[in-house]
Amino acid sequence: MSSPDHSMVFESAVPSASAARRGTSAPKPAKLSPAALKVAAEPSRSAYSPIVLAGTVRLIEAALVALVLTLFVGPIDHPGTPSGEIALTTGWFVALGADLLILAGSIWRSQESGARRKPPGVL
Repeated sequence: MSSPDHSMVFESAVPSASAARRGTSAPKPAKLSPAALKVAAEPSRSAYSPIVLAGTVRLIEAALVALVLTLFVGPIDHPGTPSGEIALTTGWFVALGADLLILAGSIWRSQESGARRKPPGVL
């Protein structure tokens, strides 16, 4: 039983590589019909993947949980035995600021629409 020549298999899958090897030019793409050009010129909505949307929602949820826990551990339930004698220090304020920045960044990212791109095949 003969084995396939891998270099020929992969080069023949790419027209430009096999054409360059033979010394000929790659075939030119076919022109679109007027009906296809009309359909391709229609505006389309930006599509969001459900996975990306779910990830963005999870990021907002995580930011809210971190913010609530930081607020609960800080002014509401002080750590330590004499909770009245424990003061909030710089670290708690840094954590609160970081939580707010994460929340603001995740909301900004969820509202970001990005550049409107044309679907594949549109000129």
